[in-house]
Amino acid sequence: MRLHFEAFLVTALALVSGCANNSSSQLASRALEPYCPYLPSRTFGTPVTVAGLAVYEYRAGGNGVASDAGTVLSVDSFLTPALRSYSLTVNSMTYTVQSNLAQTSAQQDVVGKLKALINEDTASGLYAYGVAQLTVTQPGVLAAPTISGLLRLTATSNNPVARPIRFAEVAVKDSSGIVVQCAETQADGSFSFQLPQDSGSYNVEVRSRASNSRSTAYILDNPTNNTQHSISGTVTTTTTTSGLFLRATVKDALMGGAFNILDQLLNAQNYLRTQTANCDQNSTPNFFEGCVPFVAAPLAKVYWTPGLSPGVYVNTTGSISYYMNNRFEIYLQGGQNGNVTSSDMDHFDNSVIIHEYAH
Repeated sequence: MRLHFEAFLVTALALVSGCANNSSSQLASRALEPYCPYLPSRTFGTPVTVAGLAVYEYRAGGNGVASDAGTVLSVDSFLTPALRSYSLTVNSMTYTVQSNLAQTSAQQDVVGKLKALINEDTASGLYAYGVAQLTVTQPGVLAAPTISGLLRLTATSNNPVARPIRFAEVAVKDSSGIVVQCAETQADGSFSFQLPQDSGSYNVEVRSRASNSRSTAYILDNPTNNTQHSISGTVTTTTTTSGLFLRATVKDALMGGAFNILDQLLNAQNYLRTQTANCDQNSTPNFFEGCVPFVAAPLAKVYWTPGLSPGVYVNTTGSISYYMNNRFEIYLQGGQNGNVTSSDMDHFDNSVIIHEYAH
């Protein structure tokens, strides 16, 4: 039985821009890669632990130019501009950089030098990246640690904000490309797993897929390849690694878009769980007859490629995002003709994403 409020959600969200389509001649030619097989994660007799943090950049302005360049450093007024020596203290670790450039250039120079200096200090486990402020974080802690320093950043309209990649698949491959370990990110974007202590080199992929009790969605490139998007990093297993930091950006490969889509579908499922919690208990305020508390949705496949309008799959030109009826498939606008700066794009238009998912 379809829930009353869910039907209302579909009806209400149908007022948002976007369109549905019920037919297509496009058929998948490659089977979906099985979800990472080693869950719960494998254990090893002589292990090292790999721990990290995965975040994605979200373009708060929706469509338009998306870039994490152009952040401007503002120096507190009591600093002597001519000195151009700046210190930042995080968790008792002090980092000092100096720039001899002119004031405007020095600001960006200092930002880059501070980020590089903090990230080179692998023993501290701290990682720095520029968003609306100079954010310094640790795996397992999305919010920045307390920063006592003389620096702040002023965001421009293009600056993204960092959000955790939640409950997503983590696949670990050896040097031969074989998957040897699996995990999933947590609510704060953190992840951890064991690998054998063998001095090997492993590639850690955080993938735009989730198939668990919290989320059931695959964000894929196209219906021919059926390949998930991912961000990755390399670790060696001589010793424990505690500071792997993976970021899906809003520029270059634009992986922030894929993980935002994944996160919005998680938000939708969380909403349904919250609204139907105990709805079958007549002693609760949200009780109504026949209600069944929501647990998980059927697996949805979302096809999205940066710079591509999915209208090409249904012989349609122009901007278009749509839902393929009875196939649990969503096709989202990624731009036009490779343009991901000024054409219409829906990967950060959350109302469009949720509209199509509501179908």
